[in-house]
Amino acid sequence: MGETAGSAAGAHPSFSLALGGGGARGLAHIVALEALDELGVRPRFIAGCSMGAMVAAAYASGVSGADLRAHTTAVLRNRVETAKRLMSRGASGLTSLFDFNPFRAAFIDGEALLDIVFPAGVAEDFRLLKIPTILIATDFYQRTEVVLDHGPIKPAVAASIALPALISPQMMGSRVLMDGGLINPLPVNHLSGRADISVAVDVSANTTEDGEGLPSTMDAMYGAVQIMQQALTEARLKEDPVDVLVKPAVGRFRVLDFFKVDEVLRACEPVKDDLKRQLEDAFTRASS
Repeated sequence: MGETAGSAAGAHPSFSLALGGGGARGLAHIVALEALDELGVRPRFIAGCSMGAMVAAAYASGVSGADLRAHTTAVLRNRVETAKRLMSRGASGLTSLFDFNPFRAAFIDGEALLDIVFPAGVAEDFRLLKIPTILIATDFYQRTEVVLDHGPIKPAVAASIALPALISPQMMGSRVLMDGGLINPLPVNHLSGRADISVAVDVSANTTEDGEGLPSTMDAMYGAVQIMQQALTEARLKEDPVDVLVKPAVGRFRVLDFFKVDEVLRACEPVKDDLKRQLEDAFTRASS
């Protein structure tokens, strides 16, 4: 991996960063990274899971928060063009991504998807990253966490984002890897000892709206995943508390609400001031 990134000329204490999983809710990470850029600070280390892994890989490669926002919104606002590009790659399960029909084939090739959604400039290999980064996946058969920290970036991200029934599991050697959020949706346990301050962005929040009636098959399936991830995250934070924790207001969004990108990003704008305030307070405490 590349050289460690920390405080500029010792201007402030160093910090490590965990970016959690949550499907479309993970778009909130972009707003958090914009806040870091506006403060002029960079993490010394990043641990990313699922959507957080995708964002972490781009940011650790040197893509700014603002560039991530511009690229992501451009891709997700244009369903037709994105569909054409996926079809040109021969990605299966295309109708599942755009129609969300649970009775059709639902496997999208993760690496083909990343070829479309990754911005230019993402490193090809972990050793080329500007910020040391690990990504979390789940070994399907061993039922264990897998930490990915070397080799090609794209297969590692594809493994971490392999959401059941939507994105294909990723083969790595003899292992079948799936979404890291199934076992460790907010990998704060990997921040210990990495820097002076630990920071986490939790996008596993409960829904903020009361529902009624029976959920659809898709809502039931991915709603259950969200319930599980929130429970895992709460348990993890009790065991491994962090110095700075922000929880973007993404509770009303579903796992697959990617095409509500503008709405998600607007809802998360308050995270900027919250993260800046908490981080500056943490710098002050660590320096005193």
